Amino acid sequence: MEERYLLGIDGGGTKTRFVLTDLCGRPLRVTDGKSSNPSDIGLDGMAEVLAEGIGKVTAGIGKEKIAGVFAGLAGAGARKKEALARLQPMFAPGTAVTVGTDAVNMLSCAHFDGDGGLIIAGTGSGCFVRTKGDIFMVGGWGYLIDDGGSGFAVGRDGLNAVFRAVDGRGEKTLLCDTVSEALGYDASEAVPEVYSKGKPFIASLAPAVFRAAEAGDPIAETILSENAAKLTELALTAVKRAGKDLSFVCGGGMFEHHPGYLDAVRAGLPDGIRLFPLPADPVFGAVCEAAKSLGLRLGEKERAAFQKEFTSLRS
Repeated sequence: MEERYLLGIDGGGTKTRFVLTDLCGRPLRVTDGKSSNPSDIGLDGMAEVLAEGIGKVTAGIGKEKIAGVFAGLAGAGARKKEALARLQPMFAPGTAVTVGTDAVNMLSCAHFDGDGGLIIAGTGSGCFVRTKGDIFMVGGWGYLIDDGGSGFAVGRDGLNAVFRAVDGRGEKTLLCDTVSEALGYDASEAVPEVYSKGKPFIASLAPAVFRAAEAGDPIAETILSENAAKLTELALTAVKRAGKDLSFVCGGGMFEHHPGYLDAVRAGLPDGIRLFPLPADPVFGAVCEAAKSLGLRLGEKERAAFQKEFTSLRS
């Protein structure tokens, strides 16, 4: 019998990950590309990133051997049909190709088909809940409107504190030093790069805020506590809308690289609401969705095996 494959794609605000697996979800190849968020780079830019990554991860494999594909892409929520129209022609006729948001990847990675929630704190932020098969969103309306708790929001608030200190409008803060160290030059000269590089660049400065907070800077501590409270608010609102207590998986670089941030979000929640980190790379959720399109189901056993093999592939 001819070998057939699944392709899972996880597109966040900073990078897009592609993983090729067998039909049991065992990872065979993985590659990373640039952000594919169509809200940032447009649908044509998204298609270019996807085509490049797909080409790399499937090199030497006939398109007809790819049985199922799921692309969970940040920014694709309102553009699923348009994104699918660009993605489908990259595969052979008959290939099961579906598109959703990156939130679906994380929900499926953590909860499979069961009810549960997700709090994202990466470049952007938001909360998603799947209950009885339906998904609703709280927050996540984008960085120009509502991105509290995200890497962008923390980086932006850090820069705001720096420039207030430079002006004399705000208190002196260690952020002037940690942000300057991150930039490699004096933070007061950052404006041209901030406006030319935008959201991902600003989000990349969030670790400088954590460093200042860890050193005891009160301004940085306040920035982190206020942003964590905004993520707590998302969870509380989601539970109210769902009408029952939920378990929330927490995904995104803010949680992955700063475990104390998860503790700060958890501190404002009642005991009945559980928060836990992602049990595997979120691209596994995309593989689950690709399998589902073929009538296949992956579970905890496959997730554990996937993560073990995936870690080996990445090392």
